[in-house]
Amino acid sequence: MVLVRKKDESTRFCVNYRRLNSVTRKDSYPIPRVDDALDALAGAKYFSTLDLRSGYHQVEMDKTSQQYTAFAMASGLYEFCVLPFGLCNAPSTFQRLMHQVHHGLDRNICLIYLDDIAVFSRTFDEHLSRLRLVFDRLRAANLTLNPSKCFFGVIPWSTHFT
Repeated sequence: MVLVRKKDESTRFCVNYRRLNSVTRKDSYPIPRVDDALDALAGAKYFSTLDLRSGYHQVEMDKTSQQYTAFAMASGLYEFCVLPFGLCNAPSTFQRLMHQVHHGLDRNICLIYLDDIAVFSRTFDEHLSRLRLVFDRLRAANLTLNPSKCFFGVIPWSTHFT
């Protein structure tokens, strides 16, 4: 186990799953490429960025898979009930979930990259409507945001001159 310091100075608990990952059948669900997503933003003026609170930890582990996440400490043996960092298929699993939650919205109303969501629009009224759609999907999936890492209705400096 390792505690890794994050950008916001909080810590992330990580387990070395190299041995488990070496025998795991890899999930090939694609992670979005940034350059592919940029075309969707053409003409947008308003942007909001949303960040999920401890994104992976909002995904429950299948009961039959929990045993594989076991790790030992001086105080005992523990298993994750939620998706831990370090599993080779965690990013694919999480991206699949986010695409299922936002089916039909991705690339038209928002862009999704793991636990980050970028909502974009041409007008402010359209932006409010799109945020409402995304919030409704997050609420229905019981996913929560980290308000301190979210930004709403931002107009990039460069759009003031177009």
